Amino acid sequence: MTLAAVSDLALDYAASVPDRGWYFDLVRMAEHLHKDSTPATPALSLIYALDLQLDRIMAESLEKRFARHSQMANLVQDWVAANGFEILAAPGNRSQTVTAVCNTLTLDINEINNYLARQQMRIAGGYGQLKDKTFRIAHMGDTRIEDINTLLKALDEFIAVQH
Repeated sequence: MTLAAVSDLALDYAASVPDRGWYFDLVRMAEHLHKDSTPATPALSLIYALDLQLDRIMAESLEKRFARHSQMANLVQDWVAANGFEILAAPGNRSQTVTAVCNTLTLDINEINNYLARQQMRIAGGYGQLKDKTFRIAHMGDTRIEDINTLLKALDEFIAVQH
């Protein structure tokens, strides 16, 4: 990062923010830039991973990535409705990257994940007050429509055996 890349306006604003933290404190970074230093050891593996992922995103294009996430969200949300579950979020507030499902069939999420693990998959359980009452199905990042279809088929198989 060069000082030219950080505008004076951004630095002034950053300086006015209380409790900016340490790692991404732009003011501290600008100060260290003049010393040819860094305020903390950079997480180079994360920077390289971010660079690679940004290349993947741009190769796909943002429009296609957003459309794929939307299509996967629709597949999951349709599956939820078709299988007697409910979506936790109200219409208009639903995510394009993860669906929180109300566990209306009172399935054992640990048993589901044991079953899915044998097929190299898993879902996320709810946490806090929503533990065992919800589970989450991700449809984000590099997940493909085929991955979602495979997961939903496995969930159908699990539910058929349980009920």
